[in-house]
Amino acid sequence: MALNSDAPMAVAFFASAASIIWAVAFAWTRWLVRPQQEPLIASQDQQYRLEQRLANIEHAVQAIAVEVERLGEGQRLTARLLADRLPQDASAPRLVPEHRRVDTPH
Repeated sequence: MALNSDAPMAVAFFASAASIIWAVAFAWTRWLVRPQQEPLIASQDQQYRLEQRLANIEHAVQAIAVEVERLGEGQRLTARLLADRLPQDASAPRLVPEHRRVDTPH
């Protein structure tokens, strides 16, 4: 008895359909037995930990602000010192660019 060409296709179709149904059923049962979420109202311990984290973030932001201000002051001091060292005629940029001949190797 010979199998026609439709028999393997039918077996493959039913096997793939069965595997998809099994995967959907497995995912649905896992979803049903998942741990239930905690209520939206936070407990006192969670509230305390949240306040501590916010306080730590505020402290870090303040420390960063102090350091950025310190860096800015250092940069302004450096710019002022460099400006004092420049000759007066070099501080103004030249409006007319100098045209020079450039020899390029070919």
